[in-house]
Amino acid sequence: MKLTAQERADNWKAFRRMSAAQKADYIFSYYKLPIVLTLLFAYILCYGLYRHFTRKEVLLYVACANVVVSEETAEALSEGFVRHSGEDVRKCEVSLYQTLYLSENPTLANHEYAYASRLKLLAAIDAEQLDVVLMNQEAYDFLSEKEYLADIAYQTYQTNAVDVSRFPVFRDAGFTDAVFLGVIPNSPRMSAALEYIAYLESGG
Repeated sequence: MKLTAQERADNWKAFRRMSAAQKADYIFSYYKLPIVLTLLFAYILCYGLYRHFTRKEVLLYVACANVVVSEETAEALSEGFVRHSGEDVRKCEVSLYQTLYLSENPTLANHEYAYASRLKLLAAIDAEQLDVVLMNQEAYDFLSEKEYLADIAYQTYQTNAVDVSRFPVFRDAGFTDAVFLGVIPNSPRMSAALEYIAYLESGG
């Protein structure tokens, strides 16, 4: 019901006589929903602005399939390439997936992990958020058979994967098994992927 002018004036006088705690309780009691909605909207707005202004540009999406790298090697594979490209590491990044396990015949213990990795791989490819894969022989056989690797020109021949085991970043990290690098066919960052190979081969 709409209040009269006199009633509004009386309410205002009563409100002014309240203590600070009483005023706060009164406002929250009568305006709880608008206050909560306003705070929620302000949070969403501030969070969105924060994400917008702090989001880094992704130069390349790289996945490690059946390959475990140390923190130092991961830094060389990600921030090292950003610096090599002449970009600011505060504004650009290499997105590095390190949890993929790919196998045609996973053990019973690793079956669910392999299934989840395959789904993650397919989702990343469909979203065009996977460019380069670093993998062992088993993962290479899996991806090559599924035709998930593009043919690329390397030195004087065409190949769907490059053996990068002898490249400085892997050699110096002490890898004894073969490590292969492949490029995903639908990568929208193909030139960056080829530059990545050259970066790893040169040792940065």
